[in-house]
Amino acid sequence: MTSNGLKTKKLNLSGREIVVSEATYLMGIQRGIAISEVMENPDDSDIIQNVLLNVYVNLKACSEGDIPTRDEFLNMREPDVEAWIRASRDLNPEWFWFLTEAEKALSPSEDVKKKGRSEQNLSVPLEVGSQ
Repeated sequence: MTSNGLKTKKLNLSGREIVVSEATYLMGIQRGIAISEVMENPDDSDIIQNVLLNVYVNLKACSEGDIPTRDEFLNMREPDVEAWIRASRDLNPEWFWFLTEAEKALSPSEDVKKKGRSEQNLSVPLEVGSQ
């Protein structure tokens, strides 16, 4: 789907109609402002602030429609959040670089993939009586 020459994806997240699009310059500016606003709220726990900074502001900045507030977002169904992230990430991968890095870190190395899991020795030898 395209709108104004930009690729878009239309989502229905538990009744919320949201259209995600490729980021424009203005969306990038709005994202920066939203990041500043999150940083100014010291009452949030580290986990909440991390989720808001790394996920919510990105989703909100590249989306239009019935956008949830931060509190509504934090209480959304997980499958809805995951669908919103997938759509946003597909169109704006540079805003979700941390997910790509996390996937790389968690995926087995190429050598491990070639050997197969059955050949891996994942145990740590214990020597009885050694101090």
